[in-house]
Amino acid sequence: MSRVLRTQPEANLESGSDAKAALSREESTDAKVDSTIEVETETFDNLVSLLPDGHVSLMKIDVEGHELAVLEGAAETLGRQGIDVLYIEAGMDRDNPQQTWYRDIEDALALHGYRLFRIYEQKQDWIEDRPVLRRVNMAFFSPRMIERHPVRLTKEMADLHNKIEVLQTQLAQKQALNEATEARLAKAERDSAEALESIKMEQDDAIVKAKRAHEEAIETIKMERDEAIAEAERANVEAIEAVEMERDEAIAEAERAHAEAIETIKMERDEAIAEVELAYAKEIETVKVERDLAISEAAAATKAREKDAVKHANAIETAKVERDLAISEAVAKARNKAAAEQSKAIEAVKKQRDRALSEAVATARDKAAAEKAKSEKEWFKELNEVTYRIAAIEASTSWKLTAPLRRIVERLRHR
Repeated sequence: MSRVLRTQPEANLESGSDAKAALSREESTDAKVDSTIEVETETFDNLVSLLPDGHVSLMKIDVEGHELAVLEGAAETLGRQGIDVLYIEAGMDRDNPQQTWYRDIEDALALHGYRLFRIYEQKQDWIEDRPVLRRVNMAFFSPRMIERHPVRLTKEMADLHNKIEVLQTQLAQKQALNEATEARLAKAERDSAEALESIKMEQDDAIVKAKRAHEEAIETIKMERDEAIAEAERANVEAIEAVEMERDEAIAEAERAHAEAIETIKMERDEAIAEVELAYAKEIETVKVERDLAISEAAAATKAREKDAVKHANAIETAKVERDLAISEAVAKARNKAAAEQSKAIEAVKKQRDRALSEAVATARDKAAAEKAKSEKEWFKELNEVTYRIAAIEASTSWKLTAPLRRIVERLRHR
């Protein structure tokens, strides 16, 4: 079978001004050159007969206004529903010869039971610069395709794949959250270590301050001790001087009394010697004895005072030694007690801090691990359910039978 087709020169039809210019060139070319040529053609029915099964899944028709002729040449194939999907360019303007009017195409296919599936690539009449549609691409399904079209299974499969993507996104988010939790835990550990180091530095500063205060207290005690010793020494010197003065005064008083007694005795003796030399000889002896006794007593009293002064000095020295010993023992006890209490307090604070830090870190890790395990368990459970459902759908007979149609639908969906 032969047909005469009219071809047109190629033109840029992407913009209004260029299209008009192209149409003007086409008119001038048609006026000067005969563009009609005769070519060999073949019906679609004859071409399909060459196929092993005589079946076509998808047929695309774009023949610039000759769509009805193509459909006429495929009448036998259309009558037995040998084409699942027809994708045809159609015009929206009855008077436009470049495309076949869409209603004529729809009526021709309706004779064979074909129904419109969807309209694609809707183009406005940009040549005449009008907002109405100029042409579209229309997809038609055969009755068999309509009956076997797996809308529910395809939608369910798409929903399951979307669910898998959502679950994967949730897993990524949970992993990011776990990483953030690990980072926060590591930061908490770093902050804890920094806080521990800060506490150690503060404790070291406190220890240094306590040592300085202890040394200052010792210096103060030493100064007070030295002042007390100096005060005691001054008091001892004053006491010794007072004793010595009293001793000297007693000696001088005794010497004066002795001298006066001697003078008196001498005078009395001189006066009485002449008269009562014999009578008073014994008395003179007695007076001498009493005088010597008085001198001895005065000397003994002086020696006793000196001995008392030595005892007082020795007592002062003993008191100094005992006081220094008591001060040293008190300072040592106070230092040891303060050091022991400080060490004990530091150890208690360290133990309490380490125990609290260990408990906090362990609790945070256990909680994060439990939440991570729980979320992963739920996620894998839901993923397994989706996977099992997908496997069940893919293993079903209807899904296997409609595999070629799904590829056609998928291509049409993404046009």
